[in-house]
Amino acid sequence: MRLTLQVHHVSSLDWSSGPTALGDGAIGRLLINRADLAAELLRDRRLTGVHFELVQPGESCRILAVSDIVEPRAKLEPAGRDFPGALTGVQAVGFGTTRVLRGMAVTVLHPNERLPGHIVDMRSGGVPGHSATDLSRFARLHHLVVVPQLAEGVLGDEAENALRMATLRASAWLARTVEVGQPDAREEFTLQPVSNDLPRVAYVYQLHSHQRPTVPGEPLLYGDNCRHLLPTILHPNEVLDGAVLRAYGYFNMETYGIQNHGVISDLYARHAIDLNFVGVVVYVANQLAAERERATLIASNLVRYTLQADGAVFTKSGGGAPNVDMALIADRCESLGVKTSLILWETGAPGASDQDATLFNWPSLDAIVSIGASQLRLDLDPVERVVAPDHQSLAPFYAPMHVGPTQMCGATDHLGAGTLMGVRY
Repeated sequence: MRLTLQVHHVSSLDWSSGPTALGDGAIGRLLINRADLAAELLRDRRLTGVHFELVQPGESCRILAVSDIVEPRAKLEPAGRDFPGALTGVQAVGFGTTRVLRGMAVTVLHPNERLPGHIVDMRSGGVPGHSATDLSRFARLHHLVVVPQLAEGVLGDEAENALRMATLRASAWLARTVEVGQPDAREEFTLQPVSNDLPRVAYVYQLHSHQRPTVPGEPLLYGDNCRHLLPTILHPNEVLDGAVLRAYGYFNMETYGIQNHGVISDLYARHAIDLNFVGVVVYVANQLAAERERATLIASNLVRYTLQADGAVFTKSGGGAPNVDMALIADRCESLGVKTSLILWETGAPGASDQDATLFNWPSLDAIVSIGASQLRLDLDPVERVVAPDHQSLAPFYAPMHVGPTQMCGATDHLGAGTLMGVRY
């Protein structure tokens, strides 16, 4: 399975009354036809209107109530398979050619979110001596901000689905419709055969925690809500190419982060050099003991006996409870001779930073990477512009703010692309 990403770099955004096009005499300048994009999104009758804003890197700007962030991508070959099972029919992806608009993001705001919600801060600090670009990759992107207006009576799960579809539709429309020249780069993803001397490494990917149950129609894996998902092997290209989406419940796993998956990207970069990346095992964190035991058995068997892995990297989704599912699978992998490394964030309250250790504290799991702690506070500088849904006064949000790292998009990333880490001293 070979996936080719045709990458077109975006260096600025502007509106156009003509076609949506990349170039126009300036390298990387993306001109967007606002009316055409609005018409595309308003095909969904659950939206009665849509408002757009453009936000550039380095701008003294704060974006509030972020629902999701996605990189514009569209399948060119085979066409018509954008975000399969969600936006399009259930069809295979992970191969062929996909167009990528790199350097920008579609950032969709939640019109019903209590402000400030989740934040993208474009220039403010947060940690002394560091800018927003040091804390979050989203501060380095050009943002097309989409503020949908939901129809009367569209609430709860239906509202979440309408926002999800708007996010995906805007992303695919931009990448599919844009007039472009030759790509700036081509990125190839394929697991070519390698030397038998290299250690075989798998990635064990917790897609979601049913600590917050999914609902019918909530697309996670090829459009399925994964309520009864048993551990399954995927090719890593399927993850990168739109088969996997985050759940409605926001928890530091933006769609952009799945498309540019930190762990998968790193394992690919090392494939055939110092390891053999053999595949991805996906599963969910369960709530019932029997489901958890079943998933532990199947996932660890897939890692050891089907993928024949010598080592495995684990990530989790959500808060503290999903640690248990991750730890149980990792512990059984260790007992089967598979070396494991776990990536997690510390969920302890101030003065109780070892709270995760009460969920598992096993000698076999001695290679753990911390991506930071929930009790950390980020001090954000005042800004000159605030972009948010228009449902309350924005005046307080121009001032300095104090937020946790999970509130600032990109400061922590369960998928391995964050910039914070926990240090004991």
